[in-house]
Amino acid sequence: MLRFDHPVIACKLAWPELKDSIAASFVGARFAYQVFGCKDDEDEWISQTVTVHGEAVRAAGGDIETAISLVTQELGRPADKPPTVFFEVHVIPATLHSSSCGIVLRLGHSIFDAIGAFQTLDLLNERIARALGSRDEVVFDWGAEVTLLAEPPPERAKVPWSSDRSNHESFVPEGHIEALRLNKTLPGVPYSHRSEPRIGTGVMKTVPEESLERLLQAARKRGCTLFSILLAVMLLTLLRTNSLEDIPEINTAFYPAPVNLRAKHLKPNLNPRDRTQWRIANVLGFETYILRNLERFVRPDMSTKNPQIVDDVGTLAQMIRDQGDRQRFCNDSIIYWADQFLQMQMWSVVIPR
Repeated sequence: MLRFDHPVIACKLAWPELKDSIAASFVGARFAYQVFGCKDDEDEWISQTVTVHGEAVRAAGGDIETAISLVTQELGRPADKPPTVFFEVHVIPATLHSSSCGIVLRLGHSIFDAIGAFQTLDLLNERIARALGSRDEVVFDWGAEVTLLAEPPPERAKVPWSSDRSNHESFVPEGHIEALRLNKTLPGVPYSHRSEPRIGTGVMKTVPEESLERLLQAARKRGCTLFSILLAVMLLTLLRTNSLEDIPEINTAFYPAPVNLRAKHLKPNLNPRDRTQWRIANVLGFETYILRNLERFVRPDMSTKNPQIVDDVGTLAQMIRDQGDRQRFCNDSIIYWADQFLQMQMWSVVIPR
């Protein structure tokens, strides 16, 4: 059901025919979608996409949470070759003694960004509930779903494509070079190797509803987005949970892709509440945020009862929003510079020094 409504989840990476001496890499790869030709194709895709981990439940002694951790650790191990699929469903089945079960999604970042991953889980759960609530057999007109594939970036970017690239030839996202060179001194969360058990800060596991409402009110009051408010809260949390006495100047930079082109309405004049019009699309967009002198937000009382902390959240959020607004044209015209920018990123990360 989810594939028929959002066929992009079944896209794969495909390469032109390679010689035996040439190893596959991301160079030359293309997204490809293949329509089912028969029932066997449908069964094969299901078998490749859905994996039931009964062995993890047995290894965990029937504890579902432990089984989820085991599966997550295994999925997080480094791969020896580029992935070809971007959507996998890993099921942790219920036991004879409990009706609890689990689902772990492994999603490729080329299709799903972080928020898009949670939305996809929500869409999957909704369709599971729909299937369990009806005994009627669902018949799919395979082949018709290709009309639901999200349009390619040149057709959905805000700045229309043109062969004239004179105004975009040397474009680099604002501040990106500066961010790469910045001495980033904000400590992160202590993080063990991904093959080890998951850890937490012990500060917050979930956001209480009343706290989220307060954040929404703060966002409206400042004219900020919830995105900027949550980033501000994250930064203040890092300041609160780390020892900073030996850091005279605290700076950081980060590079999110917050553009709203996930499972949302990709065309103008569509009702965003009409879920039938949602389209899971490739992430499109890139922004750079630079925040300096964060030590000014370190206070003797960093508890949420301190009213100054709420003001600090608003101040940081406003700084983040202002930087995002200045980069809006950058994302609107991404089709002109994304290829050069990604090449620059790969050279800065992959090439050994």
